[in-house]
Amino acid sequence: MSQYYQNTFLFISRQRSVLQPLLESLQWALKEQVDRLDIPLVHMGMFANMLTDSRNHSLMGYDLYQHEQTKEYILRIHTESQDGIHPIDMEYCRVYLSPNTKLHYVSEGYSECTYINTDISHVYLPIRFKIELYIDETYDINYFLNLTTLQRFLVTAFPLLHIDIFDGIKTICSKINRHIKSLNTNNWCHIFRYEPK
Repeated sequence: MSQYYQNTFLFISRQRSVLQPLLESLQWALKEQVDRLDIPLVHMGMFANMLTDSRNHSLMGYDLYQHEQTKEYILRIHTESQDGIHPIDMEYCRVYLSPNTKLHYVSEGYSECTYINTDISHVYLPIRFKIELYIDETYDINYFLNLTTLQRFLVTAFPLLHIDIFDGIKTICSKINRHIKSLNTNNWCHIFRYEPK
């Protein structure tokens, strides 16, 4: 039986322009409804015969933001892969963009309480909690350093739920699931506390 993994890759650069070719390829992939990660990498200009690992990744989403602490630009890509994380093509992509670009990634199997996190500084991936939200056919993953930052996010995302700082994980998850399932029975929420490998 195959095991599926959720992966987040961070491409980090001091200059936004360095990340622009990859960002534009991901935008193209979204517009063309392409879900295999290797296809936007080829569209960006990488050679198809180099990209064996990224064929195993389904593109789930991406975003670009500036890190509050380091002021670096981060292009974050979420993928799903089968039977492993397959990060080698992402390293090729990092070098293709610029030797000065940093790459960190995190990976975990569904419903597992361990993860692989290559950011040992915990500056870019300070992960202790993960929330998965499936609302109206949109899947989203968010990671948090501690319960307080998770609760702050949830207060903003679900202001009507009155999430208390003393609520535990199970209580928070139950509140969210009751609320979002009342809007659509297919909606769901999972919250995990992770211990790094």
